[in-house]
Amino acid sequence: MSDLVAKPEAIADLRNGLTRFAERQQETFERINADIRLMRDQFENEISQASYVVNMRNEQAQNCQREAMYAAAEGFWLDCTPYMQALQQAEQQLAQLKRAQDQFERAAEEYAWVQNSTRNGAIERDLPPAVRYLDAVRNGLEAYLEVQLRIGDELHLAQSPAQVQQYQPTLDALLAERKTEGEIRTRFPERGM
Repeated sequence: MSDLVAKPEAIADLRNGLTRFAERQQETFERINADIRLMRDQFENEISQASYVVNMRNEQAQNCQREAMYAAAEGFWLDCTPYMQALQQAEQQLAQLKRAQDQFERAAEEYAWVQNSTRNGAIERDLPPAVRYLDAVRNGLEAYLEVQLRIGDELHLAQSPAQVQQYQPTLDALLAERKTEGEIRTRFPERGM
């Protein structure tokens, strides 16, 4: 009997575990989405700063080239190579940041698809019926155990086989009722839950 008594508790534990899983999954989704938003902001800030550096280096290179033209007109030579190299490095860094941002966005889109599939599939579509089913199974098992305990108590109180026989119609009626309810649940699970 102790094995049967433990089963409703085990079913309740499984049901509660599924519910906790859904809650934790939702919390995880929210944390990851917050991290994605943070990364997007960081990319935007870094790209903004890199664009500023590119503009500044470009302005410095153009100023150097103007000064080099004035110097050449007066017979002097001015080397603008360091300014041009600094501009090229800044442009490369900006291009790398943009490529990294594009890769991140593709990964974030793939994750969003997986997250939506998980949320819409397993968590929002599949989990509620599973929880309702486990509730129905637990309730049915608890009702069965209650009937078994009642019948057991009544049979235990009976002193003779004749007294036990008097409970047979009650037992048969209860079993027929349970069988009918079980058939209804089997044929129409949504109605029985």
